[in-house]
Amino acid sequence: MIFDTSALLAILKDGRVLEKLGKVDAVRIPSVCAFELLRGAVYLNVSKGAKKELEVVMDLLEEAEIIPLEWSDVRIASYLWAKLKSKGMSVPDPDVMAAATAIRLGEKVVSADRDFWTIKEVAKELELVLL
Repeated sequence: MIFDTSALLAILKDGRVLEKLGKVDAVRIPSVCAFELLRGAVYLNVSKGAKKELEVVMDLLEEAEIIPLEWSDVRIASYLWAKLKSKGMSVPDPDVMAAATAIRLGEKVVSADRDFWTIKEVAKELELVLL
């Protein structure tokens, strides 16, 4: 399973969320989601001195498998974005890129973000677990 930023935030807020998913072999995170999570923690650290939040996020990212964005993900994401745009739908680029990575790998996306259901409207092969 691939975890998007909203799922990771839900897990960090309440560890029991992960238990509800059952057996999870590894926490796999698309690099774009790792960026979103880390930039928020760094911002809190810089703007409010929130060192604990940064430490927790860094620990999570160091233990997780970070999946790099590949050229094929960029191509898939571009087609997804174009299909969404042609239907008058808009989804944040990081979600489109995370979905593309999951499609390439044939893995489910774990998310608490309903934008992935919008993406699924143009990508029937996208498998989702909504928290």
